[in-house]
Amino acid sequence: MRFIEIGNSKLGKVGSEPFSDGVLRDRRTIELERTRMEIRALLSVVVIIAGLAVGCQSAPELSPTAKAMRAEDAAGFEKIGGLPQSDYLKIRTIGDAVKRSRTISDSDLDYALGLLKLKTREPGISMFTVLAVLSSVHNYTPRQSDQLIADLGPIIAGPDPKGDPGNVRRMAAVVLSRTGDERAIKIIQPLASDSRPHVKRDAEKSLSRLKTRS
Repeated sequence: MRFIEIGNSKLGKVGSEPFSDGVLRDRRTIELERTRMEIRALLSVVVIIAGLAVGCQSAPELSPTAKAMRAEDAAGFEKIGGLPQSDYLKIRTIGDAVKRSRTISDSDLDYALGLLKLKTREPGISMFTVLAVLSSVHNYTPRQSDQLIADLGPIIAGPDPKGDPGNVRRMAAVVLSRTGDERAIKIIQPLASDSRPHVKRDAEKSLSRLKTRS
């Protein structure tokens, strides 16, 4: 199973399926529509990361069009089993604030860490979305570092979430590397021996960042 399996279904199935409005739709059409929606939802994770990586010091107010697109993305995430719409929109708003200051408030961090424990059908994409935001914080306070060590340590040491090929654990390592806390070195070290190149590479980068800062 890939990071997020598209549709969990076979496009080769042919038939029809009733909708709530009584209209019958061809199964192939239904599955193609689901696939387009899911790809858009996945791409919005990329948008989150790319936008945060730009390093802008200001995040302008969203235009009505951008707000509508974000709301559409939120609906798509919920439909594929990711974060509920309200939580998705909230973490994106937190990401906007992070983009401006490269810091995060205690209340926003508490909220984000709470989302990591939220039960969703696709925990991989839910957790990765949250961690993408947290990875862009450059200055964590000592209290926040303690929280991250306590909450992300078990995620890194544990198994991959359902459907996730190591992306959640490697992103958690990136977040811990932002703390500059030398305790994170021991937690991340096992990932540097992971057989998957993308996990191993990011773990090594995280360790290098920590050793430089600590």
